[in-house]
Amino acid sequence: MYDVHNKLKNGFEVEESQNSESISVTPGERIALAKSLPGSLSSRDLALVEALEGKVEIFISSLDEMAEDNGLLLKKLDKKLERTRLHSYRKDLTSQVSAESDPVSLLPKVVSLLYVQIHNRALQAPGRAISVVVSRLK
Repeated sequence: MYDVHNKLKNGFEVEESQNSESISVTPGERIALAKSLPGSLSSRDLALVEALEGKVEIFISSLDEMAEDNGLLLKKLDKKLERTRLHSYRKDLTSQVSAESDPVSLLPKVVSLLYVQIHNRALQAPGRAISVVVSRLK
């Protein structure tokens, strides 16, 4: 179980960490971690982990319940605001692409713009993730 906790810890970026590699956690390991938590946290987290494999609505409701149990307040999604921000993000990216002349700086902006146009979702990814994003755009 220590190895699973280590994987979870190392999967998150920590400022002090010099290791830039991320470690993926399998669904089975997620379930084991959720079951290892005490009491009601275990059942809520287990529902959240299982919802990761299912529908978005189930995941969101499980996330809300888990956050409430932990004393966190999550804001509800505002579709109009999201649409407005996505539109302004697209316009900003378009103007940045038009103004950019350096090919190295241009590539991440173009990839982000294409992602927004194809998937209608904002994307901000580090340079090392551009190849993964490009493969998903194909």
